[in-house]
Amino acid sequence: MNFDQLIHQLKLDKEEFYFQFNSHPDYPSALALSDTLGFFRIENDAYEIEEDIWGELPDKYVAIVKQDGQSKFTLVQRTKDGYDLFSDKKYHYSEKEFLENVGNFVLIMNDQHQEKSDKIEKKNIFYILIGLFLLISLPFNTWWVSAFNILSVIGIMLSYELFFQDLGQTSAIISNICGGGAGQGSDERSSCDKVIGSGTFSLFGLKLQDYSFIYFLSLFFIGILIPFSGTVLFVLSTISLLVVGYSLYMQSVVLKAFCKVCLFIAAILIGQFVLSLLKLNGGYHIYPFLISLVLMGGIFGLVYYLKNLNLKYDELKKNHMKNIRFKRNFQLFKRELEAEEPITFENPKELFFVGNPGGKLHMAIISNPYCGFCKGGHEIIQKLLEKSEDISVQIRFNYRDFRADENFKKLLSKLYEIYLKDQKEFLTALHFWFEKRDHDLFFKTYGEAEINQPFLHALEIQTLENDKHSLNFTPIFIVNKYKYPSVYEREDIYYFIDDLMEEQ
Repeated sequence: MNFDQLIHQLKLDKEEFYFQFNSHPDYPSALALSDTLGFFRIENDAYEIEEDIWGELPDKYVAIVKQDGQSKFTLVQRTKDGYDLFSDKKYHYSEKEFLENVGNFVLIMNDQHQEKSDKIEKKNIFYILIGLFLLISLPFNTWWVSAFNILSVIGIMLSYELFFQDLGQTSAIISNICGGGAGQGSDERSSCDKVIGSGTFSLFGLKLQDYSFIYFLSLFFIGILIPFSGTVLFVLSTISLLVVGYSLYMQSVVLKAFCKVCLFIAAILIGQFVLSLLKLNGGYHIYPFLISLVLMGGIFGLVYYLKNLNLKYDELKKNHMKNIRFKRNFQLFKRELEAEEPITFENPKELFFVGNPGGKLHMAIISNPYCGFCKGGHEIIQKLLEKSEDISVQIRFNYRDFRADENFKKLLSKLYEIYLKDQKEFLTALHFWFEKRDHDLFFKTYGEAEINQPFLHALEIQTLENDKHSLNFTPIFIVNKYKYPSVYEREDIYYFIDDLMEEQ
């Protein structure tokens, strides 16, 4: 299921979006899409509506719309003359076409909290580097050599996009050339898919588009790095005409479908042959040929390695998503959670108790200020409290008076003093402590406190109660009286919070 245009319009992290969506236990349902948008802090609500109220909806929402004969999750944007639709590519429907093809499901979004990703794609970094090499070489070359290199760069870009599309990553450039724009039909797109995915040519596990990438990349570096390489470029350009003939034969006779991208690449190869024939065919030098062979061999080895590495990574990623989807199933989590006997504390709201006392979900964390792993546990608790106002948490510090030094007693007494004044300030101070874990710095920031012996005594009684339930190690989560299952990572609790609260 492809959401590239939707992701682009909402300015989301593409890789993270697909991971969250594909690993959702209800993939590929509307719930999976809703939860994924929620992960990116895009608040959304799902409705089933009647045809006569489509005009009353906001200007932007997600609906299920039939495109190219398939029903797809689509970002709908109202325009003056109809609707722009964004799913795997961009479409434009008149109001009549839209109403004929839209289902009755709609996901209304509020994306005011959306955070724009600053992530730069690896492909863009590659293009920037190639562009810099080209710019640096321009002053040192004649116009026809520069023109030859520019054609090589265009070939590199198209071949690189095809290289990654073959690995399952949709390319906006390829989509636009092959019929991804508004108003363009699906026949052109399907022809491209048929040709690109045909796999009619394969050698050493690499397809024709892979060799196209190797060829253009080699041509580019030969042209800018190797002196007296005109004859080498002429020979390679002449040989490339055989590939052009093979490609045209396969498209016209065997596959009976034409791919715009492939034709564009063929035109580049012919253009480079003409340039090399007119301007680049110089004298014969053995060294440029030898260096070029070494360079092409190195680029072939690199592309071969990257292709296999990406295929293995893709396979591992798919398996990982299947495992995550299985792991995120709430019914399995609930079964593991309730596998042991519930833990009932005598005073679950005693001492350090934060959040909403009447909340749907109550948690406890068994902790210790000197436990290095407890920092992560408290960060999770803080994020959960920020996520929902329906959560309460009791923080139960393990404390034994005979082991505690004066600094420990003062630290706990100061935290309790801050807690009695303000819960939020207490959580801030606790976060500060786990970040720095420095007594002098903490006391300098928040001040020292007198040792509160009655409080410490109550804390020790609470610790004995923890011991009674074998809660000796830290950190441990207790969720609605049940010990958090050890087969799950603590961070996995984010996936189940909504379900846990809904059950209550």
